[in-house]
Amino acid sequence: PDKPMTRQEMAAAMVRYIKYRGIKLPRENKAPYEFTDEEKIAEWAEEYVKALRISGIVAGDDGVNYNPENGITRAETAKILCNLLSAEDKAWQGYVPSTEDDAIILGAKYLYEGGTTVTGSLGTDIKEADGDGFPYPAIKVYRDAKSAERAYMQIADATGISLSVIGHDFESKPVIKICYKYGDGSEKLPEALYTARRYEDKTNSLTITQGESDEGWLTAYVNIADSLKAYSDVDFSYYLVNVLFKPFSENQDEEFYIRYYGLFESEKEARAFKSSDMKDYLNNYYRYSNLDINELSESKDREYQTQIRNRVNEILNTKSELTPEQIKASGHDVYYLSSVNGNDSNSGTSPDSPWKSLDMLYDKKGNPNSPVLVSKAKPGDGVFFERGSEWYAKVYRNYSVQCLRVENGVSYGAYGTGDKPMFSNAIDFGGGNGNWLPTKWKNVYVLDQIDPDVYYCTEAGDIGNIVFNDGEFYGIRLLPETDMAPFGTDGMKTKNIGYCTNGMECFFAGGTSYENPGTALEHNLEYIHDRHEGKLYLYWDGEKNPADSFRDIKVSRNGAIVSGGEKNLRLDNLAILYSSNYGGTVGGKNFVASNCEVGFCLKSISNVASGFETFGSTDGSHIYNCYFHEIGDGPMSVQGGSADNKQLMQNVLWENNVVLCSGCGVELWNNFQNGLEINEDGKSPYPNILNNTIRNNILAYIGHGLSQYDGSNVLAGHVVNSTQSGCDMENCVFEGNLIYKPYNKMYLAHMASDKQPKGWLGYNNTYVADPEYVHMAFAYETLERLDHRMYKYRRTYIPYNERYLKYLASVGIDPGSEYYIYSDKTFDHDKGVFFMTSYYVETEFIPPIS
Repeated sequence: PDKPMTRQEMAAAMVRYIKYRGIKLPRENKAPYEFTDEEKIAEWAEEYVKALRISGIVAGDDGVNYNPENGITRAETAKILCNLLSAEDKAWQGYVPSTEDDAIILGAKYLYEGGTTVTGSLGTDIKEADGDGFPYPAIKVYRDAKSAERAYMQIADATGISLSVIGHDFESKPVIKICYKYGDGSEKLPEALYTARRYEDKTNSLTITQGESDEGWLTAYVNIADSLKAYSDVDFSYYLVNVLFKPFSENQDEEFYIRYYGLFESEKEARAFKSSDMKDYLNNYYRYSNLDINELSESKDREYQTQIRNRVNEILNTKSELTPEQIKASGHDVYYLSSVNGNDSNSGTSPDSPWKSLDMLYDKKGNPNSPVLVSKAKPGDGVFFERGSEWYAKVYRNYSVQCLRVENGVSYGAYGTGDKPMFSNAIDFGGGNGNWLPTKWKNVYVLDQIDPDVYYCTEAGDIGNIVFNDGEFYGIRLLPETDMAPFGTDGMKTKNIGYCTNGMECFFAGGTSYENPGTALEHNLEYIHDRHEGKLYLYWDGEKNPADSFRDIKVSRNGAIVSGGEKNLRLDNLAILYSSNYGGTVGGKNFVASNCEVGFCLKSISNVASGFETFGSTDGSHIYNCYFHEIGDGPMSVQGGSADNKQLMQNVLWENNVVLCSGCGVELWNNFQNGLEINEDGKSPYPNILNNTIRNNILAYIGHGLSQYDGSNVLAGHVVNSTQSGCDMENCVFEGNLIYKPYNKMYLAHMASDKQPKGWLGYNNTYVADPEYVHMAFAYETLERLDHRMYKYRRTYIPYNERYLKYLASVGIDPGSEYYIYSDKTFDHDKGVFFMTSYYVETEFIPPIS
């Protein structure tokens, strides 16, 4: 016992310990060498040393010697233990069954949760183990004869259950075993069909043989060795092998359960495998490491709320990063504007002589009734707005309202002290400024200051949202079931928007039969915009007129507040607030936005609502230290969507921003579902989403606040909104972000792992969510290769709870992340108030907006 341990004795002890603990070691690190002194290793120690070498735990000295007889030092021991931990993590994060496994056994739990191996039938769901005595869940496959036309997968006109594996060498394991039973207790054999691609025109019938009973379940065997010969041209490392089991008779309601599905070298090996063997296999398969799941404590919750509040205040009070001195030093011109101290007779070339109106930035040429606006600011110039100033939109042309038009290569910033200069597509009708007139209907007021020629409220125009007291309260918009239907139409109703909040009370809104505003409006701050008459009706039962009850009533109109600038645009320290849809629509080449506030951009009937959005190809978007709130869709958004355009989205960096109470957190949307082009290798010829990073952002209360259900479209609830349908995605990272108390879905996006990096790679994020009302909800790729022609529509709705988070960790998604679970009792979920404004729920802690 007192003798020092040698390095080969250490190898034996270590490998025995690894086997005893059931630790999985990686196989992909097979060293391309042997130790130089291999012959010195004792015969009894060879297998132990080899196991450590091929898993990367030991590598030898500089001369690649193992030195088996040497004593092991304290430093070597520390290094080997650290290497063991690293190897264990590498083995289990991103591990999928390998052809080096004794067998590939896909238990029902994996089949269901994985979302990539079970398709077909009219429906599949999980049959849990509670009360049924099943040691593991079973997949329930069912056919409803009355709904047979809803079958969504057909091969050779046969609907059934398709069990599929990608990237597997079926020549080495051609025998498939299925463990199953019928709901009616029958012992018939299902039909088996085979194809190498999911939508192959030709399929082969397979011979299926009944096996022995397995704990009361039926088994059957299929050998596809002969069928493989028909597909000698298929690269099975890439394409999908698909075996369809057709258990159903036509025109009959039936149930079919699958317990497990295995791939074996021989029928003998398959027959020897029993349900009792699943325990160790599946427990090992579901092993995870470094998964940090915690109950959300009150102190931790306050810590996050304080962090959010402090970050918002930091952004709102950030000094100007862009200065006039920088522009002048580069030899370019600078222009100054102030709505407070400006005068259009000034020169506009110094802070002591600023212009007042935005029109001064342009020379008007041509037709006086429809002039061409020529910018005075040229590429490289700077335009600076005095803090505390406010500008509101004018109608430059029909169907488009904008406040600030920006130009290529021009930088826009702030000077002076105080609040960020504000640009808006709203008019303030509060604080005694509005003229809300009583109507013949009780508690219904009409705003008589809406001039269709200025405010453009014909059918093409739109008033999208009304915000009271800088966001303390919200208007609840009611729409006719037919958007353009006038009042007085018999049998019309307003759209039912469910149980909602205006920030001061909760109620059911909409679903009301109406003939006039008096019968349509029933609750405080409900409103209707009659675009035919150019009138805005508001319900308010306060003692005073609405104009005297609120310090401000911002009534927003349609259009982008800021627009233009196809390339090389820079915005710094601007406040862009109150629009029915866009904060800013900008070009996709080298757009930079810093230290800005963008908020209350939503509720247009067109259902488009973003903060900063680029539509089409994007190359270079850097948004940092900005505060976004109450955005209907994507606060930071890059969108494609047309199969004709083949947009490229690359070099996006969005970092250190705060997003509160918006429909989603971030959005890169490139949708190629129509007209998709695919090369022979199964890939899109357009690698569309490349080199994008989203890091260190706070994405809080996504799906809450004003981004609520509007009766026609659910905008709320995707923290990351992205797709790569038919596109390649490379080097895209989502890391270090805080996702705090969202509703609905974390991801509407493809996620990936280090082993399968086609998708968003998540690292070291923090999630705080109520598992009852949040899904991870993404389309993900964890197998070695993916054929987009087969999986471009596939999404998996994975709940946010400990069981499923362990599964995600086991396949290598989002390593190093923290998860906090809480139960939210402040929302009336039974009535669907998932969008209740955060100001109403946690007024004490929510960061101030001004």
